[in-house]
Formats: sequence, structure tokens, C-alpha cells
Amino acid sequence: MVESAQMMLIAISVFGIGAFSGLLLGRKSRLNKELPLIMAGLGSGFFLVLALENLLLGVQVELLLPTGLPFGSFSLVIDKLAAFFVLLTSIMGLLVSLFSWGYMEGLREKHNLGYIGFLYNLFLLSMFLVVTVANGFWFLVVWEVMSVTSLLLVLVEHQLKEVRQAGFIYGVMTHFGTAFIIAAFMILFIQAGTFDFSGFKAISQNIDLRLAGMVFMASTIGFSTKAGVIPLHVWLPRAHPAAPSNISALMSGVMVKTAIYGMLRFYFDLLPSGPPWWGISLISIGVVSALLGVIYTVVQQDIKKLLAYSTVENMGILFTGIGLALVFRAQGLPSWAAFAMIAVLYHAINHAVFKGLLFMGAGSVLHVTHTKDMEKLGGLIHKMPYTSFFMLIGVMAVMALPPLNGFMGEWLLFQALLGLSWNQLGTISYVGGPILITIIALTGGLVLASFVRMYGITFLALPRSSQAQDAVEVPGTMSSSMGVCAALCILLGIFPGVVVSILSGISLALIGDQKVTSGDLLEQLTMTTGQIYPLIIWTSLILLVPVIVMVTRLLGGKTTRRRAETWSGGVSANHYMEYTGAAFAEPLRIIFARVLQPHREVLPNADQAPYFSSGLCYREKVVSVVEIYLYRPVMSIFYQTCKYVQWMQTGNLHTYLTYMFITLVLVLLFTR
Repeated sequence: MVESAQMMLIAISVFGIGAFSGLLLGRKSRLNKELPLIMAGLGSGFFLVLALENLLLGVQVELLLPTGLPFGSFSLVIDKLAAFFVLLTSIMGLLVSLFSWGYMEGLREKHNLGYIGFLYNLFLLSMFLVVTVANGFWFLVVWEVMSVTSLLLVLVEHQLKEVRQAGFIYGVMTHFGTAFIIAAFMILFIQAGTFDFSGFKAISQNIDLRLAGMVFMASTIGFSTKAGVIPLHVWLPRAHPAAPSNISALMSGVMVKTAIYGMLRFYFDLLPSGPPWWGISLISIGVVSALLGVIYTVVQQDIKKLLAYSTVENMGILFTGIGLALVFRAQGLPSWAAFAMIAVLYHAINHAVFKGLLFMGAGSVLHVTHTKDMEKLGGLIHKMPYTSFFMLIGVMAVMALPPLNGFMGEWLLFQALLGLSWNQLGTISYVGGPILITIIALTGGLVLASFVRMYGITFLALPRSSQAQDAVEVPGTMSSSMGVCAALCILLGIFPGVVVSILSGISLALIGDQKVTSGDLLEQLTMTTGQIYPLIIWTSLILLVPVIVMVTRLLGGKTTRRRAETWSGGVSANHYMEYTGAAFAEPLRIIFARVLQPHREVLPNADQAPYFSSGLCYREKVVSVVEIYLYRPVMSIFYQTCKYVQWMQTGNLHTYLTYMFITLVLVLLFTR
């Protein structure tokens, strides 16, 4: 029987074989797609076994790889927190690898699939290593590998200007965030004298709270950049649409969760219990991101950009939950802190599943129609029945409709929010609690509007273009992977008790209160927050449908069906008469005009005189207010500064040698 540490080493080796086989096979080999994807799926399967061993059997896996470097050993540890994120990554790694089998075939003519397979395996492996490495220095190394490989995957279509721009912005933002993560680790290193997480834990209770606050702020900024919360979100709605859809599914479903992992590792494992302002700051970031993210979701025409802004919204919900846990812990309420953490972890895995499903569905539509513009689609429910059905389940899940998994995650979050008022924590209870619940509820309503619009315009009515008219169903590997995701959305909603019992152990381990057990936690919180029975809801819905059909037939009597031409003023009905996405979102554009600040152009197509127009050309562009009022002024100052110092760039070698000499002298003076 293979030991757990050996299995982890085998899994890493499998990913390595998958990566380098892609490079060795090159562009022309027919196996340059198959072998890397098989290795990626196999490696994900090994890590899945390791995660289940920890979560179900309590087996903690440790693998020590000596490096001979002074920064500490390359140690990998799968504890309860790491096991949860390994589980999440391995599930999506398996499903996306299966989806990629059919999807990447459409990229064969234009791209080197061996190169993509190389990056794909390294990207997956780096995400597994990020959540298992137990040394700060090596964490930064694998974090950088993850960032660079994901950047190169975003740039697969580098011939397009918008893709290059997206890659540039993503590269700048991800390294901006990494700089703050380095600062957080360096502060801890100075205090502990080592980069090992065990050393950080040893000094965590003795570290000065001011230093802990600096680490908190630096890590929050660093991981917030990777999570894509506002105002550090500018890369996300550009990079996700630019990347291949299978990579978008991994980036949105898994990669942004590595930021959540990093935050939980810092806040609840490497740092002491902090003051309430830690949690309040995260809640503030979270609610702003959730609300603004969904407002921008409403007006998007590009399906993948819509899903990207939805990720901003969901990351805001996760930040809100983490902030609640920090507030409860600071107030000496470990049970409620653990409950808020359960809501965070539940929503994290829910988001990975339904967002992965939605990106794979969007990729299926793009694979067949070669467009992401929902206004050019329509009627796909008849052309792509399996994709349409699975996307419907994903849409219902992201809208948090009961009894799917999205509902369960947000229901738990609402119960945690109610805990603010239940425990009477002062102003934050009497004022903050109701405001937070109202904002999250408004966010939920706008999510409903956004995805009803997306699904209706994309899949219903008549095809609006030849691409939609000629669409066919995607290959079985693509539809089956979406089907498994859809099944997980249902199962996670039907059996929340099983999931919560597992997550409660992780949450209590993070909170670190030995007095509270999993059973006590669930019993206490059930008495105060109420109960819900999703299986009974599902059974009722299943039984209710045939009853409604039978009652309708009995009361309505025998009906006759008659087909006739739709009345349309003497014109045959066609797709030009359909409701458009722009028209659907127009009331919300008006309501949130101060936030969206749309730029509109209406140009008449006149033949001769402007009074006899043959049509109108309507254009609208929405730019984030954060970009207008934050990034543009900052960039303007940066460019002006560059103009003032450009005289230093002389192009003369002697001048540059002089600069180096002066710098060397200054360094020697300051280090005496």
C-alpha cells in the first residue's frame, strides 16, 4: 500500500511528466493534447485521495524535500485547512481536464497544444503546492509560478490587442499584490528568524499587535489583489474573457480561492486574535465588492465578462464572511466565529462548482458559435439541449434558488449576519447588522436579474445570427463534465448536513477553541438560527409537479392546440423583434446611472435627409468608476512623473556607470 507522503510525491511527479511531455511532443504530435490532460487528471485524482484521507480519516500528510538552501526545507503539509482547498482544486482539476479534452481540439489549428498542456499542468500543480507548502519563502516561489503560468495561459491568443492589454494589466496587478505578500512574510521572518510556518505559529501569541496589524494589512492587500475584490479587481474582468474558457473555469473557480486560503492561513493560523477593526475592514471591502460587482454584471454583453464580474461579487461575499468570523473571534464568540467560517467554506466550494460549470458552459457556446456576445445568440436551447440544461442548473445555483447549493451557502451567511444582532455587540449589531443584511439581499436580487437576462438572451427565443442558427451540441467529454458539476450543485444542496459536519471540524481547527465540539456547535447554532430540510423541499417539488399537471388537466378539460401566424402588423415575426439584453437591463442602468456612468452614442442611418432615417445605431460603453476616479488619476501622475525624470535616460554608457557608482557609494555609507 502506498503511503500518503509517497502518493503526494507521485502526484507531483505525474504533473511534471504531463508538463514536460507537452513540450517534448510539440505542435505536430496527435498526443500533445491527450497525454498532458491524462496526467493532469491523474495527478488531480491522487490529490483528491489525499484530501479525503485527511477530511474523513484525519490523516495529516507531510512531505519534506531538502533543498540545501538557507531559506528552509521545501515542506508540504496537508492539514484540515489545506485538505479543503486541495479537495476543491482536485475536483475542478479533474472536471476541467475532462472538459478540455473536447474544448482544446478547437484550438489545435491555431495553437501549440503541447505548450498549452505544459502550462496547464504547471498551473494545476502550482495551485496544489500553494495550499500545501509550509514555508514562507517557498510559498512565494510557487505563488509566483502560479501567477506566471496563469498569465501565459491568458496570453494564448496574444495576437489580439485586447488580450495583450489584459495580460499586461494582470501581470502588473498580480506582482503588485505579491509585493505586499512578501512584505507580510518578511515582517514575520524578522520576528521568528525562520520562514517555516511552524516558527510563525510559535511566536504568533507573543508578537506585538501593531506588527500583527501591519502583517494583516499587507496580507489583505496582497491577497485581495489575487481575489479580485474592488478596488483591486481591474485585472479580473479583462483576464477571464481573454483566457481560454477551460483556463477561465480554473482561474475563477480555483485560483482566486488560493487568495482566500492565504487569508485564512494568516488570520487564523499565523497571527494572534486581532481587534474588531480587522473584521470590520474586511466586511466593508466585501459588501462594496459584492454590490458593485453585481451592478456591473447586470450591464455586460460579453458572457465571460459577466461571469468575471460575478466572481467579483462572490469574492465580496466570502470577504464578508471572513470579516464576520474575525469580529466574532475578537468579541470572544468562538462558536459564532466557527459558524461564519462554515458559511465561508461552504460558499467557497459552491462558487468553485457553479462558476466552473458556468464558465465551461460559456466555453461550450464559444466553442460552437465562436462568439461571446449574447446579443448574437439566442435559440440555443434547441440547438444545444444538454449545455442549456446544465447551464440552467448553474444559473439557478448562482442565483441562490432553493434547494441548490448556492442557496445553502448564502442561507448560512445570512444566519451568521443575524448573529450580529443576536449577540448584541453594540453599534455594529444595531446598525451594521441590518445594513449588511439589506445590502446582501439587494445583491441577491440583482444577481437574479443578471442571470435571468443572461440565460434568456443566450438560450431562449429565436437565433439572432448565423452562428446561433448553425450551432450543434458539444462533444460528450465537454457535456459530461458540465453534467457532473450540475450534479454536484444538486447534491451539495440536498445534503448540507454532511457537508457542514465536515466543514465544522475545519472551522473549529481554525478558530482554535478546544472547549467547543462539532456537535455542540451545530446544536447550539441550530437552536438560535433555525433549521432547513433541503431533501424535503426537493421531494415536495418532485411530487408537486405531477400533481399540478393532473389538477390542471382535470380543471381545464380537454384542450386543442392551434398554430397560427403571430400578429405583427403585417410583418412576419423574426429575431429582430426579440427583447434584447440592453433593453432588459435599461431600467437598472437608469437606477444605477451614477455608478455605471454609461457613455452612449445613437447614430441615425439616414439615406438622404435626417428626418427619414432607415435605422439607428446604438452604442454604449460602461467603464468602472474605480478606473475613472482612482486608476486614471494615479496613472496620470505616474506619466507626468516619468516625463520629469526622463532626462536621466540618456542612452550614454558612461552616465549609467556613474549612476551605478553613486548608488554603490550611498549603499556603503548607509550600511557602515
